[in-house]
Amino acid sequence: MTGELYLGTTRWVTPATALGIPLDKLDPPEKWPLTIITFKGALQSHSRLVSNYTIREIMPDNGIEISAQDAERIGILDGNYVWVVTPEGKRRGRARVIQGIRPGVITFSVGYGHWGYGATQYRVGGKRIEGDRVRRMGILLNPIMRRDPDVWQMPLMDLTGGSVVFYNTHARLEKEVHDD
Repeated sequence: MTGELYLGTTRWVTPATALGIPLDKLDPPEKWPLTIITFKGALQSHSRLVSNYTIREIMPDNGIEISAQDAERIGILDGNYVWVVTPEGKRRGRARVIQGIRPGVITFSVGYGHWGYGATQYRVGGKRIEGDRVRRMGILLNPIMRRDPDVWQMPLMDLTGGSVVFYNTHARLEKEVHDD
């Protein structure tokens, strides 16, 4: 899109939009100190497994995984409800504080938090079909992952490999506040 030739081999490319605007300029780290990445867990490796109730008994939902260091800094405890806020919106989920995740990163296992696949109610021929709570459980952050402002309604793109980027959305966590 910029007219520059692609290198043709892998190399480090500063995370940027399709027209080369660096993401740190678009979403400054001071305001957005965390980066969202995703992973496919062994028990939920693709979205269709949402209907496998045996697997869902083992791991009924996912959560927002955060490093113990970041959780302590922000004041989040394992199991707290938090809001993941990005430039695209916010989603509520349960924090999972873990060792072994890099500080500055939050992650979630894909395949949870469905609104399709029979998760929510719908109508067929005027008949109401109830949604399945099991299929709704968990959180899906894809709706708030960064879109590329240079290409209407497109996600960020990996400018080296050409695929959708699931690892460059800047975010922050906000503790859920209760008015008790």
